[in-house]
Amino acid sequence: MKKLQQIENIKPINNEFRLSDLNYLIQGGRPKEKYLLHQVFQHFHQDSELAKKLTNLLLKFENPNEYDKEKWTPLHQAVRYNQNKAVIYAQQIGQFNFHLLAGQQGLSLMHLAVLKSNYEIIEILIEEKVSLFIENVDGILPRRFALQSPVNLKMIKKYENQQIMRFLIDFEDIEDDESTYANKIQNLNVSQQSINKREANDVLITRPKVSLTYHVQQKQFNPYYLRCERFYENALSIIFEGNDVLI
Repeated sequence: MKKLQQIENIKPINNEFRLSDLNYLIQGGRPKEKYLLHQVFQHFHQDSELAKKLTNLLLKFENPNEYDKEKWTPLHQAVRYNQNKAVIYAQQIGQFNFHLLAGQQGLSLMHLAVLKSNYEIIEILIEEKVSLFIENVDGILPRRFALQSPVNLKMIKKYENQQIMRFLIDFEDIEDDESTYANKIQNLNVSQQSINKREANDVLITRPKVSLTYHVQQKQFNPYYLRCERFYENALSIIFEGNDVLI
């Protein structure tokens, strides 16, 4: 419990910093200190256009996935400080690793986004296939940070359900001649409607349950995305019973 409280009490430190202080970079100067990209991502909303220019310049000198002294990456700083535009820009650039664990507790970006109840970032992370079922170094799932708010928990439960559906439907490693690309797209569209209607068991109409069950039981999903037993239990529940994700 103590470790959980330490994570929940993560609060940004208010310090004065202006993106305009880095204008010397735009004039052709070289970075005078380390971790400037972390600073830019922490204060991205001050001037997003200037921040984009500074990001492009700093990427010539800094590793976009480097840890600072507190073991945060630039992306983790952006999520900690609710700098949504920074996360969106990082997604556009394509040089940032969305799957790293950071901080003293080994938190994913999803842990921080759920902690901040930042649904826009959560949706971006889902697009980047950052799992809602990844544990930190203490075995804590992102949903743990939503338990204190029924509204937040309901939203996270919905996102978990959607993510399980997407993994099941768009599972490329399953060899199924009947499941063409068009069928996958149709199936994904059906899944969105079924999720809204709470009819999860109708989602997998074009994919045999036997095939899915085998692969889920064998845990033949990419472990880079999914390392949690809870995912596989919930996936089987959805396949056979259409249940909502368990709490």
